[in-house]
Amino acid sequence: MKEEKYIPINCDLYDELEILAMHKQKTVIVYMDSGKEKTLQEVLIKNVYSREKVEYLQLETGTEIRLDQLVTVDGKPFTGDRAKKC
Repeated sequence: MKEEKYIPINCDLYDELEILAMHKQKTVIVYMDSGKEKTLQEVLIKNVYSREKVEYLQLETGTEIRLDQLVTVDGKPFTGDRAKKC
């Protein structure tokens, strides 16, 4: 199965994720899993990074999530306005 093309998130949202990782506080995230189902988790964000031109979150559990699969982070929408790219 071919992976969907990555759509970069808004630069300000990326910065927010880095701050959340730095503060090491539990964060509620909602994202679309590989089965296109919304998944909710309350976790620590361990890292925000890029690999092969795709940006990811790494959670304390070891789970990696593409940033374009995020729906909300602490209730803030992460979909829609992606105009201000990094």
